[in-house]
Amino acid sequence: MFSISEIFRRRSHSGRTIRNSYLDNHGYYKSEEDRKPISRNGHSAPAIPYAVTDLLESKLNKEMSIFVRWDIYSYRWALHRGGHAASCCVKLKKKSSSGHRHFVRNSSVSAEELAAFSSDHQHSFDLMIFDGPDKHKEVPVILNMLAPRGIVIMTDDFSDPYDFDRALEQFTQAGFKSFQITNPAPLFHELTAAVLYRAENFVGF
Repeated sequence: MFSISEIFRRRSHSGRTIRNSYLDNHGYYKSEEDRKPISRNGHSAPAIPYAVTDLLESKLNKEMSIFVRWDIYSYRWALHRGGHAASCCVKLKKKSSSGHRHFVRNSSVSAEELAAFSSDHQHSFDLMIFDGPDKHKEVPVILNMLAPRGIVIMTDDFSDPYDFDRALEQFTQAGFKSFQITNPAPLFHELTAAVLYRAENFVGF
């Protein structure tokens, strides 16, 4: 079993504790200087607290499926890190005016559209990054899309002080356990995320 306290006791490959490595060249100040999320081996880091990212990096494998609701950088990370990645909001636009392919986000996806996406996709996900605004209406759909041993990382984007709490309450009523982490994240001095899981989960909580 994985102990939550291990998140802050584990050491990075450089030998520094994860907590102390946040504010070095892998952390918040470098993100602010570059004005973009940190990169990891040339790929975007997800817009979730660094402690959660390090935890996921140690547990994910190329056979797992990842769903990202909102953030483009998180979706790019999922494409690199998992075996299958999907998003209802983020799409790869084939051509821009310069001829390059790039990612775009549809910022008006509703719970009904997410349900239609789920029906068309017919795929369960091991990891779901449940981010962006107006989440609480979509919790029932997210529950249907989650694999039996899957976990949900839900972030608080600060746009609605009640949205995060209302969504968290629905997960709790559905039998999920959770803990919250507030730590630095790409382009955030502090970001809160709830890690939601059932008794049987791939991380081993």
